[in-house]
Parts: sequence; C-alpha cells; structure tokens
Amino acid sequence: MTSLNTLADELLLQIGHNIRDRRRNLDLSNFSLVSHRLRNIGQECLLSQPTLNILHVPKLMLELWRRPWILPQIRRLKLWSRSKGRNYAALPEHLLDLGSLRIFYLTSKAQDTWREHERRPCPAHIINMAEFMQFCFKTIDKVATDEKKAAMWVIALEKDAVPALLAILLSALPNLEELRCTSSWIMDSQLFNALKYRKESIVTTSDLDADYLQDVVSLLKPRLQVLEFPTDFRGAVFNPKPYPMFDFRSFKLIKELSVSMTVLDYGATHPRTRLRGLADPVMVLPSSLEILRISEATGTTANFINDLCLAKKKFRFRSLRRIELFFLNTKDIITEDASALLSPTPATEIPKMCKDTNIELLMHFPATKMKVRSLGQSPWVLRDEGLLVQAQEQLFFRRQLRSLKLLPSWSDAIDVEFDAEGDINMENCF
Repeated sequence: MTSLNTLADELLLQIGHNIRDRRRNLDLSNFSLVSHRLRNIGQECLLSQPTLNILHVPKLMLELWRRPWILPQIRRLKLWSRSKGRNYAALPEHLLDLGSLRIFYLTSKAQDTWREHERRPCPAHIINMAEFMQFCFKTIDKVATDEKKAAMWVIALEKDAVPALLAILLSALPNLEELRCTSSWIMDSQLFNALKYRKESIVTTSDLDADYLQDVVSLLKPRLQVLEFPTDFRGAVFNPKPYPMFDFRSFKLIKELSVSMTVLDYGATHPRTRLRGLADPVMVLPSSLEILRISEATGTTANFINDLCLAKKKFRFRSLRRIELFFLNTKDIITEDASALLSPTPATEIPKMCKDTNIELLMHFPATKMKVRSLGQSPWVLRDEGLLVQAQEQLFFRRQLRSLKLLPSWSDAIDVEFDAEGDINMENCF
C-alpha cells in the first residue's frame, strides 16, 4: 500500500507547493516536523515561495545563500510589515517650512509626530561570516552603477541591513516575476522610493541614503509581471502638487498591478470646487496592464475609472481586461461621499463605464470601514478564501470594544461581479 514516505521527492515537492493559503508558513512548518525527509522537502517549499515579514529578510538571505540552487526557482516573493508599534519621531525641521505639506496621521498620537523607519544593524553572526559577506560584496559590485552607490550600499549593509540585504536578494533572483507587498508599510519599502514621480512627491524617514536601490529597481523593471504596492502610508508626508506620487510606466511587462487609492490621489485640491486631484492613468499606469486592483477605493474612484476607460477608448491600455475595486467603506457612505464631491455614483456608474470598454469588473463594498493594514492581509486573498466578511466582522467588533463612541450599525457587505458585456456574473450580500 502506498504511503506518504513512499512517494517520490518530486511528488512531495508538488504537494508542498500546492499549499498556498494564508496559513501556508505554519502548514509547511508542521509538514516539516513529520520526518527528517519531509523536513528537507518542507524547507525547500518554504524557501522557493517566500512569504515573510520584511524584517526577517536577513535570515531568508542567509538560508538562500546556503541553498543557491533554490534562487532560480523563486518566481514569487511576498513581504509584509506593520507600522503599529513602531517608534515615533519628531517631524524633521526642514519639512516644517513646507506649509503646503499634508501629513497623514491615522493614529491616536499627537499630530506633531510621525512614524520613524528603524535602522537595524546587520546581526553580528552574519557580518562575521566572511564567505557570505564576500558574496554580498560581489553582488554590489555587479549591480551598482557607480562607486558612490556601491559605497552607500556597503555602509547600509552594516547599519541598515534590511533594505540592503533585500536589495541583494532581489538582485540574486533571476526569474522573479511577482512582488507582493500589499500588507507592507511604506517606510519599510525604501525600494519603491525609486518609483516616485518626482523626488518631492512623498517624503518618508526611509528616504535617507537609499539611492543605491534605484539600480535594483532597474533590474526588476524588465522582469516583474505582478506588483502589489504597499498600502500602509502611516507617517508619510505628501506634497500636494498637481502631479502623481508614483509612476509605474517603466515596468514594461506588468500584467497585474494592485495599489491603494491613496497612491492615485496625489492631494491637490481645486481652489473653488475643493475636489481632490486624481492621477492621470496615462501618466502612472503601465501600458501592458491586464488586471488593475484598487484597495481602499473612495467616492472619487469613479472619476479615475472614467479617465481610465476613456484612455482605453483612445487605444491606450489595450490589454486591460479586468478591474477589481475593494472600497474603503460601506456602499451608503461611499455613495454619500461621491455625491458631496460631485462625483459619479460608483455603484451604478462604474459598471456602465466598464461595459462600454468591455472590461470585467468586481466591486466589493464592505460591511464596515476596511483598511488593508487593519485586515493584515490583501482583501482579494481573503475573498478568494471566503474569509473577507468574517475579517470585517472581527474589525467591527474590535472597534466596538475599543471605542467609547457609538459606531455605525452593521451593514451588509455587497460583492458584485460583471463580465465584459456588463452582465452580472455574481452578486452577494452577506
């Protein structure tokens, strides 16, 4: 009779690779405890599809250095981190002079403080590994385009190890196609500073001494096909000028892009209508895009979708076939916000826009206010696992316990999906 131990290693690896839910790391860890043979199988599965807190990148890099045959197997990297519990720091003096700056403080602390990027030195046991450090120096020499950036990278390797070793990891992955950072804090993701539309578009404490990351991003641009951008912008300072914050057009092969509505709202307001300015899709989105996901969508999202559909009618974004919108608040609140901002009603107008351009559409209106950082996971992942409404219930009751104020009553979550012809594929109220 065939048992688990009699299966070939290739079949066991396939079993391990098919474990993909949000408890994947825990399940593979338990899988590794079954026997010595399955321990090696489980570890290889864990390392070949890494999903980890970005602060643990040094440990991951060390393990992959010990198993170099795994590096070419990695096509997907998922990173997450949280702003909660991080240090506070006074707003730098040179920013206080910029009176037009808009500071996002979604925190109970005073508004004259912001979250600080913590520089974590490289662990001593890693620095003392001469062969590993030699590997890092060779990678830096190969990737850095000038001596100044190489020197900056070497210094960061000792004093700010997480972004430095992440840069080395990304440089060592020749077949990386998916970078998923939806549940990440922007301060931990210095890598994306290289995508700023202009240098002054957004200022964070992670801006300092990280220019070497531009060379790493240049390596990723012709490779990545899926990019999930960070959604936690606590402590970031945005300059409300009439241009976008980030520019993704240089990614020539991107098929799936996931962003927060914050990324598409650059903060400028019209002096008379007071309408919030939105980025021009043509100025920020890659032309190869097939699937666009927007989390924390707001009452003005319909304006952006309208501009996107108009651009498609003008033969831009010819490959775009699907849009997924996960709204920040309930359908009633989003509708009220849209009306107050003189914007089209998302629930009724966005389906018409997508129908006119043969774009599939998914819209999810939550039962309570839903921020990605509060969920701790991408809303589309939770939806695919059938756990999104359950996560919203937990958020609602958690807020009730914390708040002394009367919270809005529980509203039904609405999930509706349209095909390219505008016909409803599925409509659920939970």
